[in-house]
Parts: sequence; C-alpha cells; structure tokens
Amino acid sequence: VINPGLKNKDLPDPQITFAEAQD
Repeated sequence: VINPGLKNKDLPDPQITFAEAQD
C-alpha cells in the first residue's frame, strides 16, 4: 500500500488518495 501522505502530495485529489490507501 502506497503511503497516503506521499500520494496526497502527488495527487491533488484526496478522494483518489483514500481509494489508493484502501486498496
């Protein structure tokens, strides 16, 4: 699982980050 914090910096959309974190 990719770190949601790092993903958040890469993706401006927090919803996408949340989905990635749940994956």
